[in-house]
Amino acid sequence: MTSERPMTGKRYLYTREGGEGRLEIETIIDGDLLTIIPTREGLVLNEGIRKVALSPSMGVDELIRESTGSLLQGYALDEIREDTTEIEATVIHEMKKTPISLRDGVYEKRFLETLILCLDLRSFSSYARDQGRDEVKGFLERYTQELLAAINAYAVSYYKLLGDGALILWDNPSRGDVDNAVELFTLLRWVIGETGPAFGYRDSLAGALLVDEVYKYEIYAESSGLKYRDYVGYGINFAFRLQGAARSKELLSTRDLVERFGLAASQLPEGARPTSESMKGIRERDYEDIQILVAPD
Repeated sequence: MTSERPMTGKRYLYTREGGEGRLEIETIIDGDLLTIIPTREGLVLNEGIRKVALSPSMGVDELIRESTGSLLQGYALDEIREDTTEIEATVIHEMKKTPISLRDGVYEKRFLETLILCLDLRSFSSYARDQGRDEVKGFLERYTQELLAAINAYAVSYYKLLGDGALILWDNPSRGDVDNAVELFTLLRWVIGETGPAFGYRDSLAGALLVDEVYKYEIYAESSGLKYRDYVGYGINFAFRLQGAARSKELLSTRDLVERFGLAASQLPEGARPTSESMKGIRERDYEDIQILVAPD
């Protein structure tokens, strides 16, 4: 496994013979791969970014000239500057909880049991439509900061922000993780109740919490040079559908989660059950056994 390390690059500055015109070639070396980024006055040229394999028989200047063709014709290498971007190990660790992180040569691909929390701000579309820009911006920034602080405090494995919603996951969950998920929901609900009205937002949060086996995968995104990760499966889709059925301030769940972890909950009344059309693709027993884990005030 490649160790976590800062990304180091160099800028090769070329000057046209006679002193007129200058080109900069930014380079990044990652393992045996050299990324070449031709720029002029800070702008990436139309020739675009190239990635070439390092060669023991050729220097970087030779590789640049070979890969850029006629771009450097008439230019001489004038100066080499080293640029180092330091990324703290704690930042790299936190990035692994998000959809995108630094490439490290290790790509996880496995099915695993996951606790899935899906959140949504109710009535946000009408709020964003009718409220002033400053209020919407202020509320979103305050809510997102509180959400990210809670995510960091409750030891999640992965999260994805979805506009006015969020997907939050715990791998191989314990009872403590389930308690954390419920507490995270109730905390955010309280925060919104305390801060929302100052920005004109008077609704609240709704959500769904369940456990299921899903597929976690990571891939190398060649176009960007970064690592991308996601979780897919029935449980993810079910959580989104179930969240859509929840009332404001309500957290819905499943009998499977409630019984497995010994949680206090109540059966969703049949009259409050969502339409079968809105739960298309959901197993019948899951549809019939929806539980109210946190009730509205």
